[in-house]
Amino acid sequence: ADDHDQDHDDADSQEQTAEEEEEIEIGDRKVALPKSLAATLNAERMKSADYTQKTQSLAAERQQVVAERAEVHRQAKDQQAYVKEMASVVAIDEQLAQFNALNWQSIIDTDPVQAMQLQQQQRALEGKRQEAQHSLKQQQEQMTLDRQQSFAKQVQDADAYMKREIP
Repeated sequence: ADDHDQDHDDADSQEQTAEEEEEIEIGDRKVALPKSLAATLNAERMKSADYTQKTQSLAAERQQVVAERAEVHRQAKDQQAYVKEMASVVAIDEQLAQFNALNWQSIIDTDPVQAMQLQQQQRALEGKRQEAQHSLKQQQEQMTLDRQQSFAKQVQDADAYMKREIP
């Protein structure tokens, strides 16, 4: 009776195994595995895919942070150059104010050569001031363009995020 029960149990076991197998694809081949093993393998595949997706997402975010950091650094350098140019204009204005405060008629009467030298210096300063103002104008235009582009990118990024996150 025991042999008959064991044979019957083996047959049931083979039927359960056949019923509990699941066919999954591994590479180019299809393999029949017990359902529990197939479920474990599928879970591991999902974890791996999730890990890969998160790793790629994190790498993309890091690249974006690095790019944003570089942009902030560039903008800071541009701001420093702008402030330096502005200080140059202020210094030139102070020097020109000194020239404007001179009693030119007295200097011309007493030392015409010195008067000519002072007028040349004044004209040179006026030329430097015009150059500095032109440079400031270009820098202002570039900073305005940069702000507009930055805002447009933020809007684009927000739109992409909303499309991705909101079904």
